[in-house]
Amino acid sequence: MAEQPQPTPSALSVPIITAIVGGVVTIITVALQFVVAPMLVGGSSSKPQPAVVEAAAVVGASQKSSQPDRAGLFGALPRTPLENASIDRALITLLGVQRLTEADVRDLNCWQLRVLRNASPAFRGHVFQDVALDQLFRAQSWYRPAAKSPLSGHESANISFVKRIELDRSCKAGGV
Repeated sequence: MAEQPQPTPSALSVPIITAIVGGVVTIITVALQFVVAPMLVGGSSSKPQPAVVEAAAVVGASQKSSQPDRAGLFGALPRTPLENASIDRALITLLGVQRLTEADVRDLNCWQLRVLRNASPAFRGHVFQDVALDQLFRAQSWYRPAAKSPLSGHESANISFVKRIELDRSCKAGGV
């Protein structure tokens, strides 16, 4: 009986090394975007920055599945200006590292779209003139008004995407 060739250790190592390098690159990218960049543009290192581990977990979960289950994050948004709801920081992190899809916003009403559109600027320290948005974001533990830092490319793209959806649905404008 002919013996089957055994894979060499280096052949087995390639997929493992590729996965490790991919994970490290993701963590470094998120760290640069959420920790280092805000500090370079005037963010204070004494103020809490978004958790790199949290962002990496969101990115890692999305890499395991092409359609991560995000319904819980979006469904938890307050449905009216009078509803006092907490906005999950995982949603804020997601807005910074992934593009929104039609499926993400399909079931959101106009107020929820408005909150979603303004969540990233709020996280970056935007101060709101709109009373309802101001009250909502000031109630969030992660909100630091006036500690402005620039939006990421994904955040800007998500804001434009939500604005387009709001226009398509004839929603009233407000906020950023």
